[in-house]
Amino acid sequence: MKRNYVRIILIPLLIVSLILNIYNYIDKQERIHRANDTFQYAVGITSSCFGNGYNEKDEETKIDSYMRLLSNLDTASSIYPFTSYYDKGNSNDEISNSLHYLKLCVNTPDKRSTLIIEKGESLSNHLTYIITNIDDKKSWQAVFEIAYETFTGIKPTF
Repeated sequence: MKRNYVRIILIPLLIVSLILNIYNYIDKQERIHRANDTFQYAVGITSSCFGNGYNEKDEETKIDSYMRLLSNLDTASSIYPFTSYYDKGNSNDEISNSLHYLKLCVNTPDKRSTLIIEKGESLSNHLTYIITNIDDKKSWQAVFEIAYETFTGIKPTF
């Protein structure tokens, strides 16, 4: 008699547990998908801020472009660990390092002008390519090299 009560209670609990686990899995996949979309959008806006006639812009447009660049770089680097592109086991991650040095350059006034004016077209080309090929390590490495060299004055060696 006691076994019947255990079965009556245990089976519905197992079914509810299974349903909740399936729901959590689907929800996690949706969050990763939204994070991927947000990351790609932020990289796309960052790309558009480089190399598009920065010197011809008036002061107000330069400030607006700088603010969009800074906010989207921050968004991309903040959301990156929640994307499917993030490699938890890789401490020398090209994407993370690239975003880090781009943010450092943009936050340093003398490096910012060098990065945007002199190297902006090249960065824009690499980032535009990256939008469609987000896992392309060579393009991320090229972005890292540009940002690292701009910030430190030293060409990185790999």
